[in-house]
Order: sequence, then C-alpha cells, then structure tokens
Amino acid sequence: MKRKDSACRRVKHECFTLIELLVVIAIIAILAGMLLPALNNARESGRKSSCMNNLNSIGKAMAMYTADHEGWLVPAIMPNYSDSQDQWHMVLSGTDSSGVKSKRYAGWGVTFYGENHRKGSFYCPSAPQNLKYRSTTYGYNRYLLGDDNKSSDGFYARKTSSITSPSITFLSGDKIHLSVPTMHDAGCLAFRHGGSGDPGEGKRTTGSGHLLQLNTLGYSVPGSTNALFFDGHVEPFKVAQILAINGGAYNNKFFKRGYNMDQHSARWPKN
Repeated sequence: MKRKDSACRRVKHECFTLIELLVVIAIIAILAGMLLPALNNARESGRKSSCMNNLNSIGKAMAMYTADHEGWLVPAIMPNYSDSQDQWHMVLSGTDSSGVKSKRYAGWGVTFYGENHRKGSFYCPSAPQNLKYRSTTYGYNRYLLGDDNKSSDGFYARKTSSITSPSITFLSGDKIHLSVPTMHDAGCLAFRHGGSGDPGEGKRTTGSGHLLQLNTLGYSVPGSTNALFFDGHVEPFKVAQILAINGGAYNNKFFKRGYNMDQHSARWPKN
C-alpha cells in the first residue's frame, strides 16, 4: 500500500495544473515582449547597414563613371534622354527599366533589376515593400547633377573640377517621393531608419519640407536618413541635424554645399 501511494505522489508531482500553465505562458509572453524590440532593433540595424553599403556602392559606380568620362559626373538627364533607358540608375547599372541589359551603357558595378523588383543597389531594405517607387528608393542631388526642373533652363552636366569641398557635397540618399528621382529640399529625404520608419513615406510631395518642422502639424519623424557624399562616405542624419544645416525645412543649403553652382556645361533642352 505504501508503494502505491508513493507512485501516485510521483504522478501528481509530474503533472502541471492550469494555474501553473498560465504562469508559464505569462512568463513566455513577458520574455517575448522584452526580446522582440531588441530583435526588431537588431534587424533594422542590419537594414541600415545594408542601405549604407548600397549608397557606398553607388558612390563607387559614380566615381568609375566619372573616371571613364574625363571627369564629368553622371548627368541627371542625358542628352537625347529616354525615360526607359537613361535614368541615372539605369546608366550606372547598365540595365533598362524592364530589367533587361541596356543597349546604351555597360554599367559600373551596381545592380538594378527593373521597376517591378524591390532588390538591388538602388533599393533601401528599410523602405516599405508595399509601395512602388517609380525611380527607386534613392534619389540624386538635383542641383549638383544638372536637373534643375525648370523647362526654360533645360539641363546640364558638371565636372569634378567644380567640387570645392567633397566631404559636404551631397550626391545621393534615402528618397521619400514615389514618382521622381530628384532631391532638392529637406522634405525629399526619407528618415526611414529607426523607430517605426518615416510616417511620410510615399506621402510627402515635392516641396513639402514644411512637414518636417519639429513639433508642428503633429508630424513626428524620429528616424534617420542616410546620405552619400562626393568623397564616398555615407553618413546618417536626424531631422534636427538636417534642418540645422539646411537653415530650415524650406531651404536647400544642404543640397548646395561644397561645389561651385555656376560651373557647369552649356545647357541642353528637354526633348
């Protein structure tokens, strides 16, 4: 009889009660709640690093293009420009808008797989995957590369001899607009790295830099943007840092630093 009681006690000891199961589940939920933010931060940190590597590769491709073209920077708009062949990322990658090898350019070491693919050197891994970026998630400095967006002025190209301070000359970076490749004010930058991303992703329109004013309009942008400079380095910036350099959200000082604005080729007309 004593042996039977001992066996029963062992069986009872090995079983979990409902309360014990609930406690275990609660502990797991608490641990998951503590670990998930850390895992998300680690994942975003990796994406941010991948983005910076992408921009670094783009900088090298632009430098190789320049070396092969007697010191000329890749123009934003080529002479005899075709939207499906001559956008800057198509020139540098040697791939047209459909993802087919370009008939015009050999490429300079960066990848682009066509407008319907969210991968390659010209796509930031932190950009929302449900948005279609007509001209990729990175943009170029409109004032530097020659697209001044004025139909009466046409377009132009610029040589490296116009660069006076390479370390502050902005070339390219995270772009928030879906349909255009140009960047010309603080509102063009996507502050998508960190937190829950940039709430204006795909929503801010050209010239809407005022939406970045801190603590106004209920518009909070906690993340950072990655910027590529002419000397090849890539640097992250918070909104407050950009606004301090830029002289406010409406200005464009950040985009006009480090080079001679008046030193460029003769203009050519839009086609």
